[in-house]
Amino acid sequence: MENKYSKSTTFYTSQEVAELCKISPRTVMRAIGNGELPAALFGEERCYRILASDFAAWVDRRIEYAASKARSRNGSRGTPYVPGTLPRGAFLPTS
Repeated sequence: MENKYSKSTTFYTSQEVAELCKISPRTVMRAIGNGELPAALFGEERCYRILASDFAAWVDRRIEYAASKARSRNGSRGTPYVPGTLPRGAFLPTS
């Protein structure tokens, strides 16, 4: 059987992924549990290891998901407001 991983292949623990993303370790475990983030159990301690490439792909998918949600939220209202870009004669409602 051919080994497709070299000695330079980078793996992260679930804790490292949580720290890199500044999220809860439970969020990482939930992503692993529901299949969003591929991981494998290794060692006597049965710690999850995540390939760096799988981690990067997961982050990319999360960014795209957040962007698509923002687009769909703003889709019915047109383009989102960007400070300093109101058209002439426009006003913001006061509270």
